[in-house]
Amino acid sequence: MTTTQKPLTKDQIQETSLLKPIPHLSFDEASHTYTYKGQLIPVSVTGVCSFDMDIIARARIEATRGDWEPRGNHLHQMCEQWWLGEAQLEPGPYAEWSDALFSHPLLTRYKAIGVELRLVDKRARYAGSCDFILEGPGSDGKTRRLLCDLKTKRSASSAIGDHKKQLGAYVKMASDFYPTLWIDKCLIVNSFPGRVEITTYETQDCLDAWDEQWGRFEAWSPAF
Repeated sequence: MTTTQKPLTKDQIQETSLLKPIPHLSFDEASHTYTYKGQLIPVSVTGVCSFDMDIIARARIEATRGDWEPRGNHLHQMCEQWWLGEAQLEPGPYAEWSDALFSHPLLTRYKAIGVELRLVDKRARYAGSCDFILEGPGSDGKTRRLLCDLKTKRSASSAIGDHKKQLGAYVKMASDFYPTLWIDKCLIVNSFPGRVEITTYETQDCLDAWDEQWGRFEAWSPAF
């Protein structure tokens, strides 16, 4: 792949997606914080999902940040450009991941109706960004809408986690601001070197998992 123009920023991407951006919601890249109607959102979906994470697991994530963060950022940006038909980035050191990812039927059969879609709780308690919402024909030929999050894995033997809580938060926020948007399934797109594995969840299971996690978070943090 060759770069023919400067890649779009996330804000430009949001403006060109078919789902209109939520008014008065902004995201600051440097601080990774959201503001809605002038109010700083106190916590992100990631923060809620990870508040009760084991201290050893948290330390392991931080220790390997130099590996997973640049890979994830690069492949996410490649996907954003792909869905929007804009400049396509060189894969750089991630060709093993990108070659398998961009030949997968999910990327060749579906179109995006939302890309890096910023979402917020209507009560301004939490916010987050959904990687992709896709629309296309299912195996039965009927149109399906899929809410997706991309996870990049270091090796073919890397573990696949359970991400229902995270996906459920996105579905809940999206349903508030896009009430006619029906999500048929929630997907985690696991990108390994040389292959892609899709984890599919029922939408209601994701919503239930998020509600449970939010309840635990509220009990842990009285400010909420």
